[in-house]
Amino acid sequence: MRAFGGKAHARTGADDTLFAFSASLIKYLIFAVAIVLALTQLGFPTASLAALLGASALAIGLALQDTLKAVAGGVMLAIFRPFRIGDFVTLAGMEGEITDITPFRTTFKQVDNKTVSVTNDKVWGDPLVNHTRQTRRRLDLFFDISYDDNMDHALETLSAVGHAHPRVLSKDDVWVGVHALADWSVRLRFRAFVPTPEFIQVRADITKAVKEAFDREGITIPFPH
Repeated sequence: MRAFGGKAHARTGADDTLFAFSASLIKYLIFAVAIVLALTQLGFPTASLAALLGASALAIGLALQDTLKAVAGGVMLAIFRPFRIGDFVTLAGMEGEITDITPFRTTFKQVDNKTVSVTNDKVWGDPLVNHTRQTRRRLDLFFDISYDDNMDHALETLSAVGHAHPRVLSKDDVWVGVHALADWSVRLRFRAFVPTPEFIQVRADITKAVKEAFDREGITIPFPH
């Protein structure tokens, strides 16, 4: 099933998250059926086996309440799918790319290549941010200038940097303005929409370009004092 999901995703772009979850669920079901069939072949009476399984299920259910919560959370994630394998998300206070989801755990890889596993009840119960579900993200940046500088000139320079970048989408949506009058500076705010996969690179480019433009135009970025 995992192989089929991978092929379907490669050919038609199908969501392989449900395939991965179903494959894990089927694996555990096969184990359970195999154990029951093995006990039957060993001569355990069916009625006694059913009673034993019922009592065992009750005892295991009471002992593994947290595990059952994780399974319930996994089912909800498989049904509603707030994220897909390959999405970049923030969950449990950490960020990473989803790599796998099973009935018990969700696994994601952080940007420094560390693998993190979180039980599904925490994934389902805690706030979750999906950074890649939308095709574009809004970039918000803040820049400080001196009180002695001309604010209009600084805003024009900031706007020109945004309009000049080739990966800034919808140039009409670029917005600049005075965000706050801080203790030691005037804080300017820059907003623009950029392609989601290129968010980090565009942010770095804009920050560098603004510093160079401010230096060229004689606009001061003051030190705290």
